[in-house]
Amino acid sequence: MGETRHQSCCSLRVGKKPIGLASNEGKFRPVRSWQLTGLQVAEGQEIFKAEGFFGSEDKRKELINHYVGNPLALRNCL
Repeated sequence: MGETRHQSCCSLRVGKKPIGLASNEGKFRPVRSWQLTGLQVAEGQEIFKAEGFFGSEDKRKELINHYVGNPLALRNCL
């Protein structure tokens, strides 16, 4: 991946960067990476509100912290 020129784009979402990608990574190289952070508590609360989960505020905060603000995990935990 990232060794030949092409017009394709591949997006990976992983906890740990795959070995071998780092050698092709850089501003003028074919591979780019970004460190994503989780949602803040207020943003996580909006997901619960949109999904119709109105448990206690403490429970919602506990879930947001447990899943480190990961929006997909928050939606799936309901």
